[in-house]
Amino acid sequence: MENKKIDMKWCSGYCRQYWPEECAHILRIADDAVAQRFLFDLPWDMEQTVKAVTFEGKIDWRHMPEGDPEFIYQFNRHRYWICLGQAYALTGDGKYAGCFVNQLYSWLEDNPINQETKNTTWRTIEAGIRGENWVKAMEYFEDCPVVTRAVRERFLEGLRVHGEYLMDCRVPFSDKSNWGVLESHGLFAIGAYLMKCRGNASGAAAHDTAAHDTAATDAAAGLARRGEAYVAEAVLRLVRELDIQIMDDGVQWEQSPMYHNEVLRCLLEVLRVAGQQGISLPRSLPEKARAMALADLAWMKPDRTQPLNGDSDRTDLRDVFTPAAWILKDNRLRYAGYDRLDFESVWDLGADAALEYESMRSETPECLFHALEQSGNWCLRSGWDRNADYLHFKCGSLGGGHGHFDKLHVDLSIAGEDVLIDSGRYTYVDGSLRRQLKSSCAHNVPVVDWQEYTQCTGSWDVKGRTAPAGQDWSQKGPYTFLQGTHLGYLPAGVLVNRRI
Repeated sequence: MENKKIDMKWCSGYCRQYWPEECAHILRIADDAVAQRFLFDLPWDMEQTVKAVTFEGKIDWRHMPEGDPEFIYQFNRHRYWICLGQAYALTGDGKYAGCFVNQLYSWLEDNPINQETKNTTWRTIEAGIRGENWVKAMEYFEDCPVVTRAVRERFLEGLRVHGEYLMDCRVPFSDKSNWGVLESHGLFAIGAYLMKCRGNASGAAAHDTAAHDTAATDAAAGLARRGEAYVAEAVLRLVRELDIQIMDDGVQWEQSPMYHNEVLRCLLEVLRVAGQQGISLPRSLPEKARAMALADLAWMKPDRTQPLNGDSDRTDLRDVFTPAAWILKDNRLRYAGYDRLDFESVWDLGADAALEYESMRSETPECLFHALEQSGNWCLRSGWDRNADYLHFKCGSLGGGHGHFDKLHVDLSIAGEDVLIDSGRYTYVDGSLRRQLKSSCAHNVPVVDWQEYTQCTGSWDVKGRTAPAGQDWSQKGPYTFLQGTHLGYLPAGVLVNRRI
């Protein structure tokens, strides 16, 4: 698929035929954006909201409703700009392009990089996420007359600023946090897009040699060179970050399936773009993606959602398995995905991929028991259908700030119906609810005298970290035995051990 342009008209027809509800949802988000009304309810929005925020007149990009900074972060990731692009492809209505242009100019004018904005609109994680979202959004408007040459030049300058910022913001924290992967994948997306500038400028000159603009061609060549530097640096960072963050069992160390999947989705995006543009990548990147996807497969619940351990939401995993199956050419992942390319994957991968995916063989996984021992996750099921029994046992490290106090926790489904579940995350705002949902008493774990073995000291910080121990398992005939211990209550003279 090297440098092959996606046929947006074909994708539009495909989505209207097979994904009408998703089309309606995207059109609603796009229409809201035109009206400057913002509600974040896409499946993978990290900071979902239930109350819409509407701006009359000028948009305040640092608006913080009810004292929740997470709104600022989600708002400034500009995921809804992709929806504007998809709405334009679905309808041909120029109002969506006009909205994109107006908001692009507004944001660039109102958000210079300074010490204040580095804590709001210019956090490095948002800069990385925008790298993907801006590039994807613009690709929908490539042939739109509303997006003039001046708009494109302003857009490219904005991308360059993002690229330079991400190049200069490298800190050791990035190596171990999902932030690093989100930043690096955005740097890669920006670099890969800028690399195409040289070819686009040459193509334009070939069609209009009389009006050949040497300065513009030189500028495009300069951007392309910067793009190559961004891509090279992003790949180096990703290799290091994933070597540190992904355990031998394929699980991202922060002990939150949602952030495991944010990292995986970023990695799949890098693989997708590299494949389409013919960019060579180290073998370790697809290997890490496969390991992470197979860990997802191991702990996937019968209803195809991720377990809610740590800071996770109840999110359907099929739109992760679907692109992973096609990109990695893995029939086991094809089994766990949709019957056809999901709504987002169609736009990203195009017609040839859609047809190839439907022809892929679906291979039901053989293994019913997975011991993800490095991360402390054991998953047992009676089968792979939606009516199967399912048990997930946790006895691993806390992870990072997204981890909960859930050592010895059990998720249980019987005949596909949830019986024992995790509380999930719900909110990041520090307070009694945040601390309660992270507590051991909010999980299916043994507690001693209703005391917490670890205490929150903030939304992300804790004291009293404790080690897991005594993890063991055995299978004989139809029987499976699981066991785990933790040392949290040793100061009280109690050693807690759970056997299943």
